[in-house]
This record gives sequence, structure tokens and C-alpha cells, in this order.
Amino acid sequence: MICISLLLMFSMRSKHILGWDIHLEYLMFQLTKEHSHWSMSNFPGNAYNTCLSITILPTIFSRFLTINDEYIFKLVTPLIFSTTSVCIYLFLKRFSNRILAFIAIFFFVSQPRFISEIPALVRQQFALLFFSLSLVVLFNKKVSIMLKRILFIIFGFSMIVSHYSTTYIALISFLFITEYLNIAENINFNFLISTGSAYSELEINAYNFLLYKISQSRHIFILLLRYSLNAYKGSIINYSFPMEFIDENKNLIYNNGGSELFK
Repeated sequence: MICISLLLMFSMRSKHILGWDIHLEYLMFQLTKEHSHWSMSNFPGNAYNTCLSITILPTIFSRFLTINDEYIFKLVTPLIFSTTSVCIYLFLKRFSNRILAFIAIFFFVSQPRFISEIPALVRQQFALLFFSLSLVVLFNKKVSIMLKRILFIIFGFSMIVSHYSTTYIALISFLFITEYLNIAENINFNFLISTGSAYSELEINAYNFLLYKISQSRHIFILLLRYSLNAYKGSIINYSFPMEFIDENKNLIYNNGGSELFK
């Protein structure tokens, strides 16, 4: 409700649309509605015409809602965009507690640009919404891998056709995160253990099993207190669990090819 109030506080202060880019966005919408189809020839050479979030989508809303077209940009799109704060809250809550997630969202919606500019930037509203939905799906363990991939592709494509600049920033962010995870996965945890002391394979597997039970995400930080490593004692390293394998062998803590030990 706070997010909706802040957005409508700007957009509903007049009977007509307010802002800067929104006037050209509204023109793209009207051209698409007038021709009853979207085409680059409607307004050649203008990047705004490439954004389906301000051409096809509001035209669909206009056909179904049968309300004043200006109120689609003034009322409907801010109401839809307000769900972005919920998506970000759900995403942040996976990595912090509810209070910190709420404080982060409050900081997000209290920015002057959020209050006075975002309501007048329709294409960014939809792009940010689809980006936040992508993050929620990507980091949701309850969603199957196949469904996660399908939804991520849908939301990613929707973001691409909604706003170009948001897409560029999102792609750079995803590439950076992917590269970071690839580097993290190359750390050989068992090699670090073997170089520090001669603990048995049973102890190592049992330790990994214990960490699986308390882990909350695929990549966690492990405090090496159990092992007396000269170089790594007390250090924090990033270790990537083979989650698919562990999911299939949740109770198996030792297997030497002949004997198996379950817990």
C-alpha cells in the first residue's frame, strides 16, 4: 500500500498524464491503437517504438478495460508496477530476515526518483517488474528446474521487449554473477582439506552431509574450524555443493565403491 500510494501521489495529481518521457510513450501507444497493429513504420527511427510495453501492452489493456486511455498510464501501470516491491522483498528475504528485507524495500520506494520519475516512465516500470520476477524465480528452490528455466526465459524476454537500457544492465549483471559462480565452483574443497591434514574420506563426507542439512542456498560460506589447516584455519571460503547429487543421496554419507553408510 505504501508503494501504491507513493506512485499514485504523482500520477493522479492531474486529470492528464504528467512527466517527460510518458508523453512520447503515450504517442507510441496511440499510434499502435489507431493502426490496430504494431509496426516500426508507425514511427520510424524512434527507439520508443521498439518497446512493446508502451505499444502493444497498453493497447490490449485499452481493448479490455474500455477506460480513458490516459488512465491506463496514470492508474493501471502504476498498480501493476507496485508489485515489484513485493517481488524484491521476497527475493531479499531469502538472504536476510524480514526486518532487513522490509528496510531495504522502504529505502527502495523512498528514493525521490522512484516517487517523481518512475510513474512517468512506463517502459521502465514493466522492465523492472520482469527483472524482479526473474530474480524471484531464479533463486526459488521450490520451483522445479524445468519450470524455473521456462519462467526465466519468459520474464527475460518480456524485459528485453519492455526497455532496452534495463536489459543492458541486467545482462551485464547476470554475466558478472555467472562468471563469479564459475570461479567459485572451481575451488576444490577436498584438495584444501587434504593439504591441511590426513582426515579420512568418511569424516569429509560426514562433514559435507552435515553442511547440507544446515545450508540455505547452493553456495554457502564455510568457516574452517573443524580442520587444522595451517594455511586456511579460521578462513572463510566459498564452496559449491553438488546439490543434484546430494538430493539423490540425502542419507548417504559414505561410499567407497563397496560399502555404504547411511544416516
